[in-house]
Amino acid sequence: MSPGISRSVLAGACIWILLAAGCGGSSNPAAPADNSGPPVYIYAGTGAPGYGQLGLAPRDTRLYSPQDVVFSPDDAPFIVDWNNHRILEVMADADTTRLIAGVADGDFGDPCVASPTTCTDIVAADAKLNHPTDLAFLPDGRMVMCAWHNSELFIIDPTTGLMNRICGNGARSYNGDNQPAVDAYVDLPVSVAIDPQGRVVFCDQGNMIIRRIEDDGTIVTIAGIPPVLVNNALQYQFGFTGNEGPATQARLSFNRGQIASPSGRVAYDRHGNLFIADTQNNCIRYVDTNGIIHQFAGVGLSPGYAGDGGPATAALLRQPRDIAIDNNDNVYIADTDNHVVRMVDSNGTIYTVVGVPRPEGSSPLSPSEVLAQNGKGAHSIRLTHPYGIALDPSGRLWIVDTEDSVILFRDRK
Repeated sequence: MSPGISRSVLAGACIWILLAAGCGGSSNPAAPADNSGPPVYIYAGTGAPGYGQLGLAPRDTRLYSPQDVVFSPDDAPFIVDWNNHRILEVMADADTTRLIAGVADGDFGDPCVASPTTCTDIVAADAKLNHPTDLAFLPDGRMVMCAWHNSELFIIDPTTGLMNRICGNGARSYNGDNQPAVDAYVDLPVSVAIDPQGRVVFCDQGNMIIRRIEDDGTIVTIAGIPPVLVNNALQYQFGFTGNEGPATQARLSFNRGQIASPSGRVAYDRHGNLFIADTQNNCIRYVDTNGIIHQFAGVGLSPGYAGDGGPATAALLRQPRDIAIDNNDNVYIADTDNHVVRMVDSNGTIYTVVGVPRPEGSSPLSPSEVLAQNGKGAHSIRLTHPYGIALDPSGRLWIVDTEDSVILFRDRK
């Protein structure tokens, strides 16, 4: 049995997941008998957004607009509980949540004193954060965290519980590349991935660029065009240009401003290609190992919902915000404002795999509606602005149903 998955959740799904034989009774419903697709189960959250007590089973823990779920090298799920300003781990041995970073009461703040003082050896589970959005694990087991509204990135050592700032100083701005990352200004670092060489790559959302921290700690831009200072004001180089050319000459477009929502996640495939959710351009692009950027899904610019069963490059997406890629080169897309998850197979054909398309401004479901969907088929459930998706080590698809404040997983059968 996978140590990262609740035994109580899996008990009701056992006849489909085939992780155990002779399962007994469960509160989970039976798998759907129709053609509505594989069943989808609630893993964490109650469907009621708000502050949640820790130390409970994940299904009993209230979340507040979660952004992502990330798996550690030993298969433990970590939940980015965005509007509670904290990172949670689900303890496999006890099937309960515990605090990794942030503060237990969900309050927000800045873990660091004013620059230029260094921010090192901070107790992560006693450090106020301001809307963390993503995590990634380094090869040595440490985790990199995007503290989004803090405009900083941290490394957390799970063995000591301490965290250190590695990029940004809290100033939401831009002051150039080719300098130590700890001295660089960043503006809403929203997502992070580790490249094949073990380097930290992140989306600097407000600055419309993808940046990398080199082995010597220097920061560089690897996609997008950085802001330009004109008459003492930064001019942001957003747009939709550059396909089939150098990624550093292409324009990207993400949400920015004081009321921006998180957008622009990044992920690597097994070949070393960097995928980018180019959210405001309503498409997915990728940068190959030669630094050339390509269109992958969505026509670009035009939002909508269309194209299933056809080429992904001819499909319409609406504000896609996350990507996950399996070992068979299937690319999953959180088509956020269509309220669905889509998949592009290795032949380049796009399909909807979870959710029913809904109007862009659809309201969240009620808690009772959320709970009533537990165990329903993937093609019949309703999502509300799913911001995050992930694949666990077994290849199972996880969905962060952000505005319904639950974490879901789809049975593989």
